[in-house]
Amino acid sequence: MTHESAADSVESKELEALREILLTQDRAQLQALQRELAALRIQSESPERLVAMLDPLISEILAERARSHPDEVAEAIRPALMVGLKQQIEKERDVLIGLLTPIIGQTVQRAIAEAIESLARRVDARMERMLDFRNIWWRLRARLSGIDDAELVLRESLPWHPEHVFLIHNQTGLVLAEATTGDILEDSDLIAALLTAIRDFSRESFKGEPGETLHHIQFGERQILLEEGKGAYVALVGEGVPPADAYQRLRETLVTIHQAHGALIRDFKGDAGTGETLTPMLSPLLQPIEEPEPSKPPVLGLVALLLALLLLCSTCSWLGYSASPRVLARLAPTAVLYITQPTSTVTPTVMPSPTPLPSPTPSLTLTSVPTDTPTATPSPTATATATPTALPSSTPTATPTPQPKLGIMTGNVYVRAEPDPTAPHTGKVILLGDTIRILERRDPWIHVVFPATGEPKIEGWIPARWVRVQ
Repeated sequence: MTHESAADSVESKELEALREILLTQDRAQLQALQRELAALRIQSESPERLVAMLDPLISEILAERARSHPDEVAEAIRPALMVGLKQQIEKERDVLIGLLTPIIGQTVQRAIAEAIESLARRVDARMERMLDFRNIWWRLRARLSGIDDAELVLRESLPWHPEHVFLIHNQTGLVLAEATTGDILEDSDLIAALLTAIRDFSRESFKGEPGETLHHIQFGERQILLEEGKGAYVALVGEGVPPADAYQRLRETLVTIHQAHGALIRDFKGDAGTGETLTPMLSPLLQPIEEPEPSKPPVLGLVALLLALLLLCSTCSWLGYSASPRVLARLAPTAVLYITQPTSTVTPTVMPSPTPLPSPTPSLTLTSVPTDTPTATPSPTATATATPTALPSSTPTATPTPQPKLGIMTGNVYVRAEPDPTAPHTGKVILLGDTIRILERRDPWIHVVFPATGEPKIEGWIPARWVRVQ
C-alpha cells in the first residue's frame, strides 16, 4: 500500500508538471481575454468611454451612409432635427432671426418683385384681350360696381381656391390646429416655425407702429393671408385672388376661437389633443365663397337702349340745329322797305326873268327813316324875251306816311353802341320774345329801340339774325 501510494504521488506530480507545461500558454491567453472582456464591459457601461472610442468613426460612417442612402439618412435625422429646431426657436428666437435675416430679406424682396412682375404681365395680357363684347360687359359691370377694371378681370380669371389653414400659437410658434382640402402636411410644424420667424423678422426689422404685423405673403400663384389675434394667429394658404372680405372672415374666426377656447390657447403646452378641438372651427375658412354667377348681358335690352340713345341724340342734334342762329336767320322773314309816293301840289307864281336860266331837274330824296320828308322843287323853263313874260312857278311838297317796322327777339342779345362786333356793350340786354322797333338797317346789324311803343328805354345795335321782322 505504501509502495502504491508513493507511486501515485509521483505520477500526480508528473502529470501536474506535464499539465503546467502544456497549458501555461493557454492559461495566459485566457487571462488576457478575460481582462479584455472586463475592459470592454467597463467601456460599454460607461457612455463617456464609448463615445470617445466611436467618435473617430461616426463622421466617416455618416458620410458614407449619406452618400450611399441619402433618403434614409434624412428620414432618420428628421425627427431629431424638428425637435431641436423647435427648442432652438423657443429658447433663442433672436439668434435664429439674426441668422435668417440675410437670407429671408433677399428672398422676400425677390419673391415680391417677381410676384408684382407676374401680376403686371397677367393684367397687361388680359387688358389687351378686352375688346370683345363680353369684356366690354365686364367693364360696364366694374364701373357700376365701383371697382377697378383690372381687379374685376383678375377676379374673373383667377378665382380664390383656399388650400390650407393653420392656427399657430403666438409665443411658441407651434401649430395649435390645421385644416386642409387635401392631405395633411407632414412638415406643418416647420412651416409654422418659419412663418413665425418671418413675422417676427418683419416686425423687428421695420420697427412699425405698435400692433402692426405682417398680413400678406405671396409666392408664385399662391398667397398666405395672416391675421393675428390675442394668443394665436391664423395663416390661410390659397391660390388666386382672395375676395375682398377674406381678412374679415379671418378676424371673425379668430374672435370666435378666442371666445370659446381662450383658456386652452393661453395654457397651451404642446398638447396633442388641441387640434381635435379647434380644427372644426377652421374648416369654414376652406369653403369657397359662392358668388352669384354674373348674369348674361341682356342683348335685346342693350340694343333697345342703344336705339333709344341714338334717337335721343338725333332729336337733340336736330333741335340744336333748328335753334342755331343761321337757321333762324334763314327762316326769319325778310325785311321789306315800303316807300309811299309823295303827293305834290303845284302853285303857279308870275315873276319876271330878265336873263335865261338853266332848266333844273327836280330830284326826289327818299329814306327809310320815318322822320325824313322828301321834297321835290321843280322850276319852270324860262324863255329869254325883251318883254316881261309871266311864268308860272310851282313848289311841290311830298309828305310820306311810312309805317313803323317792328320785330320780335329770337334770343337774348347784348346791345352795342356801334354796328361793330368789337364795339363795347351798353350794358343793356334785350330778352327773348321782346317786341322792338327798327330804326335803321346796316347788314348784318340793325338799329333798334325797346320798347316798341312809348318812351324808349334801350337803344342800340344788335345782329339782325336775332330779330324776326313782323
